[in-house]
Amino acid sequence: MRWAGSIEGICRKFKNEKNQKLIFSIHSGSSDRNILFDDLITLLLYLNFNSRIKGNHHIFFKEGIDEIINIQPDGN
Repeated sequence: MRWAGSIEGICRKFKNEKNQKLIFSIHSGSSDRNILFDDLITLLLYLNFNSRIKGNHHIFFKEGIDEIINIQPDGN
């Protein structure tokens, strides 16, 4: 299966297989419940997103990207 160039480019930036699998898992959308919260935060920070925390909400944003990403730990 061939992934979009941008996904392949992101995966090449990661040095270990765990992070590459995380990117493919997110991109496929087939197993969102199996993505660890801390792994997702680490990925977003690695991709140079800025963050702020309000209560349980972790809000990520980046210049040039109009949408924000608002995530919270499971059970909240």
